[in-house]
Amino acid sequence: MAEPARNINPNDRTRHVRRSGRLEGNESVYSYDPNRRFRGPRTRKVETTTPTVTQAGSAPTISERFTQEQYVDAGIQAKGLVGPDVQAPNQQTIDSTRGAAVEYYPEPEYEEDFVPAQSIKLKKKGPSAAKVALGRTRAFAVNTGIYAWAFPLWLTFQVPLAMMSLIFLGMAITIRTFFSKNVSENTEGGFLVQITDLFSKVVKTLFEGLNVVSKAIFHIDLTILDPLNFYFILQTVLWGYGVILLLTIYLIYKFAFLNPLSGNKSSAKWGWLALAVIGYAVPLVSLFPCFFAWTIAVFKDPK
Repeated sequence: MAEPARNINPNDRTRHVRRSGRLEGNESVYSYDPNRRFRGPRTRKVETTTPTVTQAGSAPTISERFTQEQYVDAGIQAKGLVGPDVQAPNQQTIDSTRGAAVEYYPEPEYEEDFVPAQSIKLKKKGPSAAKVALGRTRAFAVNTGIYAWAFPLWLTFQVPLAMMSLIFLGMAITIRTFFSKNVSENTEGGFLVQITDLFSKVVKTLFEGLNVVSKAIFHIDLTILDPLNFYFILQTVLWGYGVILLLTIYLIYKFAFLNPLSGNKSSAKWGWLALAVIGYAVPLVSLFPCFFAWTIAVFKDPK
């Protein structure tokens, strides 16, 4: 059977590509480049050589040096086994590159007008106006409830006790002044001084006689009826009443979620509370409602 005809393009040079045999270690390949009409054989050199050992004291040949450099570059042979005259050509470049990678920077020199950074103190923000208004409204409601029972106690209990303590204090001062040695033993005064001296002696004698009878019959010493003793008793009761009153007000504030001793202006709150405690122990100051100033301080700064 006849072979079918082929359409052969005379300009197609791929059919001329052929592969030649191996000639003396060279492998020649004919290839076609469409951008060029024809290119000669491309040669690739293939060598299969083994490293040779030179005699001691003799210089290596060109082929030996080339082989050693190839092994060094490929990482097969240790660099320490290569002499200084056959080191890899890029060894100096690698060493210089490694040395250039390490740089030492000197310490910065500051100028004379250098000012270090200063810390900025942030101002503490207080509570907002809405929170203050809400706290004052709550404090006003709590204070109104406190005043509803604290002021009646002040008028019906504290004021009478404070007045009685003042009366007994005055009596004690008068009696001690009247029966003092400066008055009873004064013989250089006028007629009124002598009458006063006589009256004090009579009263003192009668009181001593009554005291002897009272001790014998009732076993009671009348010296305990000294007005100064009554003053101290009343003043102690007043001070205890004031402390209990302030403690009750403090607990009411805490149950209402207010800060009677802490929060804003806590020093003022502590100060007014201390003055209230001291005021209940002072004779004349105990006439006034000492708790009132502390409640006003809590109303101004409830949080």
